[in-house]
Amino acid sequence: MHLADFVILIIYGGGILLVGSILARRNRNSDDMFAARKQSPWWLSGLSSFMSAFSAGTFVVWGGIAYKSGMVAVSILICSGIGSFMVGRFFAYKWASLGITSVGQYIQMRFGKQAVQFYTWVGMIFKIAALAVALYSFAILVCPLITLSPANLLADPRTGNLSVNAAILISGGLMLVYAVSGGLWAVLIVDSIQFVVLMTTVLFVVPLCFAHIGGVERFISGAPSGFLSPASGQFTYLFLIGWIIVHTFKLGGEWVFIQRFLAVRSPRDARKSSYLIGSLYVISPIIWMLPPMIYKVIDPAAPPEQAYILA
Repeated sequence: MHLADFVILIIYGGGILLVGSILARRNRNSDDMFAARKQSPWWLSGLSSFMSAFSAGTFVVWGGIAYKSGMVAVSILICSGIGSFMVGRFFAYKWASLGITSVGQYIQMRFGKQAVQFYTWVGMIFKIAALAVALYSFAILVCPLITLSPANLLADPRTGNLSVNAAILISGGLMLVYAVSGGLWAVLIVDSIQFVVLMTTVLFVVPLCFAHIGGVERFISGAPSGFLSPASGQFTYLFLIGWIIVHTFKLGGEWVFIQRFLAVRSPRDARKSSYLIGSLYVISPIIWMLPPMIYKVIDPAAPPEQAYILA
């Protein structure tokens, strides 16, 4: 990395903190903090939900699947989109009709105060584990890109790169500050900014990868047997049907997505938000998964979990 790269990283991190500090003025009560006072546009909630399903793990895990198995990674993500349409049809409208703003309100209304305590502590354990995986995946993805001097306190002396622990602490702290200060509004806006940045980046990377190998025909001819099949190996059509069912309950029952349904102005907007998630999942996976798939032709022996960043 060069000086310009570090400057961009600092500006990006500072911009995220600025968004959180500006929107902190909106957080006057729990309705503002957890439900954006039910004033979020449906498209903003939809983009945020779509990006909430993304993490560095998306590029490590899904990039690895795309590198090893090819088109099946696209099929799985499209099945997630079908699940999102199911949520829009059956669940999103109902959630937004409840008139609640937080998970605690729903659980107390449905099961009583004691259940709120149980959910909070058990949910905290699972959430910590999930965030740990996401932050670790991010660190594994980013650290090889950032070379530091051996004397730098943030450097890993074994590799000369940014240490995994430092990357986890910096990125985790950044997310904590903007989310706590700016509440759901900050999360919605930052997620949307990340969508634009990531989509723009991938739209540049795909044609560059094709140019590197000599075009689309070279990719098709150089792909392994079955690489472009929508289902292969352990990822059978029965697996894809199961994935639709699992993802329907994930999007319709996991609080990180329900929170977005509660933040819009009306139940109809909640349904439209879910349909937007489904549309993005159906349309975008072929674009997102192409870089590691193309890299399979460039280097068939690369580590699968690093294929996306190598591309």
